[in-house]
Amino acid sequence: MTDPQFPSKILVIDGDRSVANSMVDLLKRYEINVLAAKDMESAFYLFNQNRIDVALIELDFSTLHGVAFVQKWRQHEVTEKRSTGFIMMIGQKVAATDEGLIKELGDIELISKPFTTIQLLPYLTRSFAAKKRALQYYELRSGVFEKYSKSGDFDSAAKEVHKNILKLGPRGLEMLYDLYEKGGKFDEALTIVTSLLDKNGNDISLINAKARILMRLGRHTEAQGYFERADSIAPQQIDRLNDMATMYLHLKKPDSAVAKFKAILKLNPENQDIKFEMFSKLYEFGYDEQAQALGKETTAPAEIVRHYNNKGVLLAKAGKGDDAATEYDRALKFYPKYKENYRILYNIALVHVNKKTAESYREAQKFLKRCLELAPDFEKAQKTLETINGILQKKA
Repeated sequence: MTDPQFPSKILVIDGDRSVANSMVDLLKRYEINVLAAKDMESAFYLFNQNRIDVALIELDFSTLHGVAFVQKWRQHEVTEKRSTGFIMMIGQKVAATDEGLIKELGDIELISKPFTTIQLLPYLTRSFAAKKRALQYYELRSGVFEKYSKSGDFDSAAKEVHKNILKLGPRGLEMLYDLYEKGGKFDEALTIVTSLLDKNGNDISLINAKARILMRLGRHTEAQGYFERADSIAPQQIDRLNDMATMYLHLKKPDSAVAKFKAILKLNPENQDIKFEMFSKLYEFGYDEQAQALGKETTAPAEIVRHYNNKGVLLAKAGKGDDAATEYDRALKFYPKYKENYRILYNIALVHVNKKTAESYREAQKFLKRCLELAPDFEKAQKTLETINGILQKKA
């Protein structure tokens, strides 16, 4: 039976497979199963397909920065996975910005390479204990927030958090101001965080929390100073990068927003679809030029057409023709002369056809003609245009 102080299964993420191999025999004595990933794809696959108690990650992993794995997996939809313990394998010297982010994220053990498996054992014990604490935290948090959602009794929920705040440590404070945010009590949340920050002005989590709350209050100029301060200490915090990009858009600084979007992309090489969320946000704020420039820099024309065409089709099927037309139009703006745009043009025509007015039929006719200029042999467009021409002749 596995010793309860030790994890039953660990995942080692290191470009050097020998690091994991050297652990297998000794850890087997403690009934600890070792899984190894030497690339990003296998790391994500093994993490998602197994119940991992502790993940050992090379900080300077080639494909994806080690701390990015921690952030992503702590956002996992499954609580057990979100609670995984983490050990960061580091070189002799760690960059100050990495130190800042590791400290901000908390509960990450650091072990210097090279190390022996015997030296690793106490790190595994502490990291596994951290996982157990995280599970307890999420269980309590879920109970408090679920009870609050059902009852709407904010005071009772706040008392429950206060009762456990010492036991939970930093997580307790996080839960408290998250509760105030959830209740829409942003001014009260700001008061709490400001008071704590006055006592500990260098706490990056509190600096970030104050920036986040100020942004929720629409005080973007004030939030900027706090966000930028936190970002200078730990520049690869993914949630903060997203918040800062949105903040810069509100502050009418699209180039700064794009810079943060690019940083987010580098930290998400396994999820390139997030580019389209960025394009959409830029479009929504009226920065079409920046959206198109970012798209051309990061995305091939075929990928643009495929994404927006698929999204538009789904919206059209849901009866949201105008929203579909907006998505189709966005695709055309990126590469207006791209030959595969005939698909987009055809679907825009269908949106107009479904409105069934004389004006909409004429609009459909225009888009069908443009479609056939790019794809003269496209039979669906030919037949649809013939039908539309017939309808308009009858209406004449």
